[in-house]
Amino acid sequence: MMITYREAQESDLVKLLKMWKNFQDEQMNYFKKYSKFKENVIEITKDFFLETMNLKKGLIYLAIDNKKIIGFVLARVTDFYPPTMKWKKEGKINNIIVKENYQGKGIGKSLFKYAEAFLKENGAEIFSVVTRTQNSSIEFYEKMGLKQFQVRLLKVF
Repeated sequence: MMITYREAQESDLVKLLKMWKNFQDEQMNYFKKYSKFKENVIEITKDFFLETMNLKKGLIYLAIDNKKIIGFVLARVTDFYPPTMKWKKEGKINNIIVKENYQGKGIGKSLFKYAEAFLKENGAEIFSVVTRTQNSSIEFYEKMGLKQFQVRLLKVF
């Protein structure tokens, strides 16, 4: 196994969308009530990925094994909200996805560290990750030095 890393290109979109959709489908069994996707979710996600790739302060970074994408991180720098806080720019990691059979091998950590450096270099003064509570990613992010700060509670009508 020889893992290489590089920034995503437009030609990677189909594979990225497939990986993202597979991950979402796996999560759906538990989160059916809370994950209501629009009919055109793939098109919306494609547009979001393209927008991120084209942003000066946006990044999709890939992990590749034998020419196959096995993981990626999506990160971007945005204005911080609420404006009452001292930070002006916030980095956000929207996704870190690593194929299950590659997890526990340091790939997620490498993707995270690259995204963290990217966010800092692009002016983020703070960064956040939103993740679901019913998976092991909270432990992963805490190992990477993040602290739980807020809890988002949902009620679906």
